[in-house]
Amino acid sequence: MNCKGWNLVVAGFLMSLAAVAAAQGQKARTVDSERIARAAEAEPENWLTYHGSYNAQRHSRLDQINAKNAKQMEEAWQFYLPIPHGFEATPLVVDGVMYFTTGGHTAVYALDAASGKELWHRTFEVAEQVPACCDWVNRGLALGNGNVYFVTLDARLIALNAASGETLWEKTLADWRDGFTATVAPLFVNGKVITGISGGEYGIRGFVDAYEADTGERSWRFWTIPSPGEPGHDTWKGEQPTWMTGGGPTWVTGSYDPELNLLYWTVGNPAPDFNGEVRPGDNLYTDSVVALNPETGELIWHYQWTPHDVWDYDGINEVILADLEVKGRQVKALIHADKNGHFYVLDRSNGTFIQAAPFVRQTWAKRLDPKTGRPEVADVARLTSAMEPLCPGPAGGKEWNHMAFSPQTGLAYIPVIENCATFRMGQAFYRKGLPFWGSVADAAAIGPGESQGAMLALDPVTLKPSWKIDTKWPVMSGVLSTAGNLVFWGEAEGQLHATDAETGKDVWTHKAPMGMHAPPMTYAVDGQQYVAFPVGWGGWLNGFAPGLRHGERGHLLTVWRLPKGGQPSADGQQ
Repeated sequence: MNCKGWNLVVAGFLMSLAAVAAAQGQKARTVDSERIARAAEAEPENWLTYHGSYNAQRHSRLDQINAKNAKQMEEAWQFYLPIPHGFEATPLVVDGVMYFTTGGHTAVYALDAASGKELWHRTFEVAEQVPACCDWVNRGLALGNGNVYFVTLDARLIALNAASGETLWEKTLADWRDGFTATVAPLFVNGKVITGISGGEYGIRGFVDAYEADTGERSWRFWTIPSPGEPGHDTWKGEQPTWMTGGGPTWVTGSYDPELNLLYWTVGNPAPDFNGEVRPGDNLYTDSVVALNPETGELIWHYQWTPHDVWDYDGINEVILADLEVKGRQVKALIHADKNGHFYVLDRSNGTFIQAAPFVRQTWAKRLDPKTGRPEVADVARLTSAMEPLCPGPAGGKEWNHMAFSPQTGLAYIPVIENCATFRMGQAFYRKGLPFWGSVADAAAIGPGESQGAMLALDPVTLKPSWKIDTKWPVMSGVLSTAGNLVFWGEAEGQLHATDAETGKDVWTHKAPMGMHAPPMTYAVDGQQYVAFPVGWGGWLNGFAPGLRHGERGHLLTVWRLPKGGQPSADGQQ
């Protein structure tokens, strides 16, 4: 073939690639807030945002894989990356393309969701000096306007073209040399990219940011530690200006109610973590959920789970939006399983406390006020003196890994940690970019077998358990529920489960080569349902399972489906 012929072949091939990229880009471009808001009902084959929907229920209407045929699942494909850090990301899927991020030096991958074949990937190096208390992790990305948006550990927010991986813009959220990092999956809302910040153990001043999705220009910033003259500033007392180093990180993705037009974001621990003497007061808005106007960042209401936290209970766990009938009335509810060991139900329209109850063993609070939910603590000095174990430990009764809620069963499915720890307050000296813990204690998990766990099904209306599966180690994976009457989750030693959502009986298990620390998700391509388990052990293991510190690391996506060539019927027969 002559040069002209080769040129025509190459030109045709490039045109074909361009057409594919344009088609993918056009499909991704249609991912906007309206599509995300109705995706759970209108297109359950896609997983368009971090929690699967704005309400953060992590529930899918897909039911091809169900409690009667799940035992026949087979592995469709797997994608392995030998990265020595925890895998905590939730993959997103839109129109047959899967996107996910990695820990370590942040990478973004685009795969064919049916086969696992790589379409493209980009890697973004991070300086080795970046301070990170709890592993080099990343929890995922957002889709919108034909782009993917994600953060890097050194506190950058980056937009890539979803079809090609080309960098469109990049913004610095804060200076990592001041202790700021970023691990959160952003949230796409009304043409804005909403993101939080990490670094609560380094004396940062936390915030939630909104950036214009097309240009990367910052639209607003909500500071989680109020400055002088702002509401809540009087909850930071002491000889030093403690509000300037008060912590309040925002490293778990928020929820959004399009009808109320309210953005809900949780705020983490105060700093220093374990020494409250230097920061007298309730320390707003740490250990809280804040409801913000997504257009302006204006605070509409807040609720604080643990005022003046001195046990690193954090309050960062997700909030799920669900409409419930509680105490004889219909409620636009917000439900939350906190690290402090209590399960909360609030009215999400105004932040009013409705009810709460412990879901794990807890010894730090004598009681919660039945009208406000505010805890009554017996003796803070005694509980920070290492005289006796306190429950829960600083890993909490539940960590950041996400529970699910099924509107089908009306149950919340909670990954539980059962542990205790000794706390001993130490001196607190702030130094920029260095740990600001205020503790010389070992706050690691202690007790029989160090820690145990469970998968717990809880009724948020009655606050009573429906069923419970006890586990040898804490359950550190997230949870997925589906209309197939299934709950998917994983264990710390790698056992993957599909459990009957009503009875708690396992219908399928598989042993993965490493522990699971991320939430599973589900999607469909060409009428075939898939369930993806992001497997890879990591994070702050000393806090919840010291005995597993040396478990195998890596990033493994293992994806499952029913056999092709004839779908089983509901009873599992061909």
